[in-house]
Order: sequence, then C-alpha cells, then structure tokens
Amino acid sequence: MWISSSFTIAFMYQVCALTAVHTEHRKFIYAAMFDSVLLSGDLKEMKAGMKIQWNFYDRIHRTLILFHESGVVPALSSYYQHRCTYYPANGSLELRRLEVLDSGVYHLSIEGYYPGLSTKPYIYFVYLDVEEFLSTPLIVQDPTYIASHVQLSCIVRNGRPLQILWQKENKPITNSSLYTLASDNSTLSIRNVAKVHCGFYTCTVLNDISQRNISHFLYVHGRF
Repeated sequence: MWISSSFTIAFMYQVCALTAVHTEHRKFIYAAMFDSVLLSGDLKEMKAGMKIQWNFYDRIHRTLILFHESGVVPALSSYYQHRCTYYPANGSLELRRLEVLDSGVYHLSIEGYYPGLSTKPYIYFVYLDVEEFLSTPLIVQDPTYIASHVQLSCIVRNGRPLQILWQKENKPITNSSLYTLASDNSTLSIRNVAKVHCGFYTCTVLNDISQRNISHFLYVHGRF
C-alpha cells in the first residue's frame, strides 16, 4: 500500500500539531478499485450547534469534501457529489466507484460533540488504501534457450504487488548457492545451470486484496 508507515506517522504529528485537538479514533481500510466504502462518523445523532467537516489529504493537498452545520443543508464539493452519499444522522460518508487516487487520509472533525470527558472537537481519521486487483503474472525466461546463466522474471501487467514469492516444485526459494533473488524478488537468477535446476517454477504475487500465481517449466536437458 502506498500509505507508508512513515507517511502516516508524519501526517498524524503534523495534523495534531496544527489543530491542537484530541484524536478520538483512527481506522485503516483496504479496498479494491470500483468498490464502495463507508467512512463511519460514529456520531449518535446530529444536535443543534454541531458542525461536521470531512477533508481528504493525499501526499500534497487537502481537499474539502463536505461541510454540514446543524439546521443547514449539507454542502458537498462538486467533485464528490456524484460519488458520495452523506448520512447526516451520524456523520458517515459512503464513497463509491473507488479509484487508486482515492488512497489517502480522510479526516472528520465534529465541533460541538464532546464524547466522554473531552472538551475539544471530536476528530476521526480513516486511512484508506485502494488497490487494483492483480492480473495473472507472466514468467519470462532470459535467454529462452538454456545457457550457463538463466533469469526468470515475474511480470505483472495490472495491479501493484506488495510481495512476490518463488517456489520450485512447491518448495520456497530463497537466496542460496543455487539461486539469487533480486531485492524485490521480481527476478530469479540461476547461475551454473545444472540438472538440479530442472522443474516447475511458480511465481506468486500478492497485495492486500488479491493473490495470483503462474508456473513455468525450466527444461535443462542437453546441458550435460
């Protein structure tokens, strides 16, 4: 996911320092493209004097999504009008037809709502990570003929894999005298190709919402 832990921590410190308010809730949501998510306001009821505001933060900008003051018609920004449903009774926001660009931090502030012993505005953070479903990967052998050195590359055309795993005959492959893996595991290198390297190689790609794999047979007959 693109919302890295360092970005999340830095954002939290920045917002808290600027607003000097008490953070009541934080939530992390992982979702797929084109799905819908409900950003819960966790409000029991809208009362007189309350003001609700939803903002969206990406790595660069802050975007106002909605402002609602009790007794006044809620104002939803034009960009979100056809993609959102707002529930004024509890301050929740439903976001539809998700895109990867919707990944970021959603910030709810409710003035006039003081749960518990707090005397400061209620703050709620939702960290949303929207991922694209992974396509079935492709294993490319280079060179295509058997040489003393062969590379198998695992390529994904759609989606962003968070993890790539290799297996040979259903046994995990790690760096060893037989195999060398690239830092991101996308490429498997085999030096001094020998009979022991013959067999089925499986590449598995994963992200938070999907998992795909494919197998490739490495034929080394004729090297001996």
